[in-house]
Amino acid sequence: MEALCFVGGASDSPRPSHGRMKCVRPSLRRFLDRCDVPQATLGITLESVEEVSALRHIPNLICFGRILLIAPAVWALLNGRYPLALGLIVIAGLSDALDGYLARRFDWRSRLGGLLDPAADKLLVASVFVTLTWLGFVPAWFTAIVLGRDLLIVAGVLVHHVWLAPVQGAPTSVSKLNTAFQILFMVLTITHAWLGWPAVVWLQILGAALLWTIAVSTYQYVRTGSKRAWEARQTRR
Repeated sequence: MEALCFVGGASDSPRPSHGRMKCVRPSLRRFLDRCDVPQATLGITLESVEEVSALRHIPNLICFGRILLIAPAVWALLNGRYPLALGLIVIAGLSDALDGYLARRFDWRSRLGGLLDPAADKLLVASVFVTLTWLGFVPAWFTAIVLGRDLLIVAGVLVHHVWLAPVQGAPTSVSKLNTAFQILFMVLTITHAWLGWPAVVWLQILGAALLWTIAVSTYQYVRTGSKRAWEARQTRR
């Protein structure tokens, strides 16, 4: 689409490009006209638009940063540097909350971000749980259940996307609780390995709560996915 070029000033007519000229798509120009934006402030408005456009990538950059923290966290665990591993995992958890807040608060959502955020979470959880199992802190069967849920959900989404229709939706409240329990379980397991606290019984109680959220959220995803698959097949007929 051809763009119209304007320069901040008193005139309302397009002028040849020079200096700090800004190019506006017709749709944006019409929007500014409807809002009665003075031509003198148009240059400032366009600069603000460009700045906001650049800021939209911040949540995605935070996701990339969270992924980069995974390898150092695993290295720290394998080398018995539990305080470092704990700090990196806490930072990763806080970054997850931060990029989610920014995306919702300023509407900095994107398709890439929608893929990166859950991918970063699942990579972190899988890497830490497998490492804790390797070190003997978490039973292998427990890790298999935790990772099996994620693999089942990812496989279902891929099959639905390829064979039926793109999947769009938000995680359920139980799924969010499951993620919180996973991170808390990892943190407390590392704390137990480092300081001997909390007692094993508390880890067992938290593990049972985590298994409950896994069962309920998996059922919810399977039920919702099956319903959407049936509706998509009916629509195609």
